[in-house]
Amino acid sequence: MKAFEKRTKALKGSPITTAELVRLRALLQIVLAGAMPVAGQAKDHQVLPLETKDSTEWPRLIGRLLRQHFGTMRALQSLQVEDDESEHTRVLDYLATAKFAAQMAVRGAQASRSLAPIQKALGALSADLETQMKAIAAADEADLARLQELDAKLASQLGPALGI
Repeated sequence: MKAFEKRTKALKGSPITTAELVRLRALLQIVLAGAMPVAGQAKDHQVLPLETKDSTEWPRLIGRLLRQHFGTMRALQSLQVEDDESEHTRVLDYLATAKFAAQMAVRGAQASRSLAPIQKALGALSADLETQMKAIAAADEADLARLQELDAKLASQLGPALGI
């Protein structure tokens, strides 16, 4: 996590490529896959706690990852996308994953008394992502459909595992 934050800070103000978005998407998916559920029994691979004393709760980790891109780098403002359909798809995949992760972080934080201090910040981050997605998708019906499809897929795959 610290190495990712250091790398991201070094990119501040520089144009970024979709490769950076793919990295963040992968990290978000890893955190979500390893997150202990809000309700129910954790599986063996779900090792990231919802409550700790050392600030390593999975909703906090998601918030830190998203803050790096949407705070430090303003990823979408400095993004360089090749005129290629696969590049465009990567951006949509990233946005859908980031939005879903932010929403899950909010729900996770709401289920944890120890995360009450960051609930408002996570909520604001989630709302910002929702606004950015709507702005991007508003221009293209196909993009909107793709984002909705990805959101439904993430919800069906990861929602139950998170107990949400």
